[in-house]
Amino acid sequence: MTAKYVDALPLYRQVDMLNRAGIDISRATLANWCVQLGSKVDVIIDTMKAQLVSEPLICADETTVQVLKEADRKAQSTSYMWVYRSGEFTDHPVVIYDYQPSRAGACVREFLGDYQGYLLSDGYSAYDTVDGVTQAACMAHVRRKFTDAQKASPSKKAGKPEKALTFINKLYGIERRGKHLSAEARQQLRQQESLPLLNDFKRWLDSLHVLPKGALGQAITYAKNQWPKLTDLSGRWPH
Repeated sequence: MTAKYVDALPLYRQVDMLNRAGIDISRATLANWCVQLGSKVDVIIDTMKAQLVSEPLICADETTVQVLKEADRKAQSTSYMWVYRSGEFTDHPVVIYDYQPSRAGACVREFLGDYQGYLLSDGYSAYDTVDGVTQAACMAHVRRKFTDAQKASPSKKAGKPEKALTFINKLYGIERRGKHLSAEARQQLRQQESLPLLNDFKRWLDSLHVLPKGALGQAITYAKNQWPKLTDLSGRWPH
């Protein structure tokens, strides 16, 4: 199990390795062992999930995955692996992968249940369907949009994408300095230093007039649409 899921060593290669050692175990047998152990660790996953939903912040994302043999579904069907993890400043970090055959909002609603804390995501609309949570957005996704715009720019000179990245990198610098502070001291640092920088960044974004369909326009639109989620409810500090 460790070789397959931690070291990315496929079962067929493990079969060959065992055969070289004189051990004859089929790939089907190894696969069955994986399935059996998977069912036995449900109690551990349930305990991890109980810990996760007790945290004040949960990060969530989803990505595509292909399942070749699944009942009543074609091999070409697109499935999804949803991942949930606790925030950076927790004493007991938890990461849980939740397989789902779709990307519907019902998937995240079912997983989180009556969770009441912050939900940090990339802005995908399915997360907005979760009641009771406080929506938070990811500055790294905002940064990625401007990085894409920078790569798409024909100019090698400093321009609008670089200006946006400068704002974000300064925010990152503040976060690095506050990483080892207490939550109260970190919030105070954000209020004193991040808030003015965020206000300047927002005013700059609002002052821009660019084509909305270009890479830069898309980056600006994404940042402005996510702005309420990038700050707390009073707009004081970034998550």
